[in-house]
Amino acid sequence: MSSEKFLEQIQRAEAEADDILAAAEAKAIDIQNNAVKRAGAIIDDARLLADEERQKNLAQAEARYREMMQELEQDRKAPPSYLSPDVKDKAVSALAERVVSLFGNN
Repeated sequence: MSSEKFLEQIQRAEAEADDILAAAEAKAIDIQNNAVKRAGAIIDDARLLADEERQKNLAQAEARYREMMQELEQDRKAPPSYLSPDVKDKAVSALAERVVSLFGNN
């Protein structure tokens, strides 16, 4: 084989290698772009789910707040009870004894 043919083969091999590298780089760019698009879609879906969850939690918190405000309003309207149940029971018993003894003295 002559040196010219050998050089031509080397040049063709180099050109073929350059073409393969260019095709591989183009394919890698396409793969990367597709991955970026898919990742963007996944992130968008996650944001939507997070927004839905946040709205749900916010609605629950608002409902609980309304319930608490209603309970507070009912507590404000109810007469205050400063005595413990035991003290109330003792007071009722003492009062009942006093009433009985008063009626017994008549």
